[in-house]
Amino acid sequence: MAEESTTVETRLRKIERERRLMWMLVGGAMWALMVIILLLVVVAVERRGRQDGTIDAKQILLRDDEGHLRARFQVGSKEEVSLGLFNRAGALRVLVMVDPTGTPMIALADEAGHHRLALALDKLQSPNLLLTDKDANTRTKLNIDEDGSAHMSLFDVSGNERLDLAVAKTGNPYLFLSDSKAVPRAWLSLLGDGSPNMTFIRPGGEMASRFVFTDANGKELAWFGLSSLGLPGLLLNDSLGKTRAAIGVGRDGKAVVGTLDANGKAE
Repeated sequence: MAEESTTVETRLRKIERERRLMWMLVGGAMWALMVIILLLVVVAVERRGRQDGTIDAKQILLRDDEGHLRARFQVGSKEEVSLGLFNRAGALRVLVMVDPTGTPMIALADEAGHHRLALALDKLQSPNLLLTDKDANTRTKLNIDEDGSAHMSLFDVSGNERLDLAVAKTGNPYLFLSDSKAVPRAWLSLLGDGSPNMTFIRPGGEMASRFVFTDANGKELAWFGLSSLGLPGLLLNDSLGKTRAAIGVGRDGKAVVGTLDANGKAE
C-alpha cells in the first residue's frame, strides 16, 4: 500500500513538472510573439520613413519650454501654405506664405503685428518690395515691371505716389514728381542720346509753356518761356518786380537783347 502511494505521489510530481514546463513554454512563446510583432512594427515604420519621409498633418505647432507658441506651419482654409514665427509675447513677427493663387510672399512685422516689410511676386510674376510706416501705410515700393523697367516709388501718408524714380527698359533714367492728388507735375530725364530733359506740367495736364521764379514774398524775379507768339524769351526783374533785362528770339529768328530802366523804357 505504501508502495502504491509512493507511485501516485511520483506521478503527481511528474504531472506538476510537466504543467510548469508547459506554462513556461506558453509564456516564452507569447513573449517571443510580442517581440516579433514589435520588430515587425519597427521595420514597417522605418521602411515607410525611408520611402516617403513625410509627416501627414495640416498644422504643426512648435512651443518653447514655457508653452509659448513660437512657430506655426500650416495649410489654411483657403489652401494657402504659411510658416509663421512668433516672439515670446505671441506676436507674429515673420510670415512666409504661398497664397491660394500660388504667389509667394515674405513679410516682417513689428510688435503690433503690422507688416513693415513685404517681399512678393505680383500676378505678372514681377518682384515687389514694400516698406510701410507704423500705421501700416505703404511709403516705399521697389519693383521691376514685366517689361524689365525698374522703379522706386515714394508715397505720402494718404497713399498717393509723390515720387517715382525709374529706369526704363531702354536704359533711360526718369524722375517723376507728383502733387498731393498723385498727378505728375514735373519730370527729369535723360534722352537716348544722353541729353537732359526737364518738363513741367500744369494741374490740367497740359505742358507748361513758361516758368516763373519768385522771391519769398511772391514777387516775380525771373520769367522764362514762350511768348503769346510762341517765341522763347527770358525776363529778369528787380526786387520790385519790374523787368530790367530781356533776352529772346524775334519773329525774324534773330536774337534780341535789351535792358530797361525803372520806368520800363529801353536803355
